[in-house]
Amino acid sequence: TKGEKSRTLPEAYSQKAKFDEIAERMQTEIARLGQAARARDEAGVKQAFGAVGKTCGACHDGFRAK
Repeated sequence: TKGEKSRTLPEAYSQKAKFDEIAERMQTEIARLGQAARARDEAGVKQAFGAVGKTCGACHDGFRAK
């Protein structure tokens, strides 16, 4: 990202293990959302969508400039 505009904070690089853990959790939650959507499980989609939002927020709260 050198030379690119980014709202990523330096902590994303200095706390790489934490950043990677959140990214992995995000992939897991998105996969669950996809499974629920393919199964046409409305309650499951709502639950999975909330989990995706929480995971997304966790990364933005710690690693993205406001």
